Amino acid sequence: KVVLRKEKKGRGGKTVTLVEGIHASSKALESLAKELRKGLGCGAHVEEHLLILQGDIRERAAQWLSKKGVKKIIQS
Repeated sequence: KVVLRKEKKGRGGKTVTLVEGIHASSKALESLAKELRKGLGCGAHVEEHLLILQGDIRERAAQWLSKKGVKKIIQS
């Protein structure tokens, strides 16, 4: 189960999309962030086992993740 969530608080007024629920090593998360940067054309990095994507791109991220084989994606 992967959860996509929009957040603004504590980010200097900037909107980000949080990707939660991916259980992988930090190295695997870094490589996934790199794939997301290329696939979605946005900034992405890892913070405390969360993937942070720049901007409100929940729809695009959900489509990309479903193409990669993620079965259950929840957007909030």
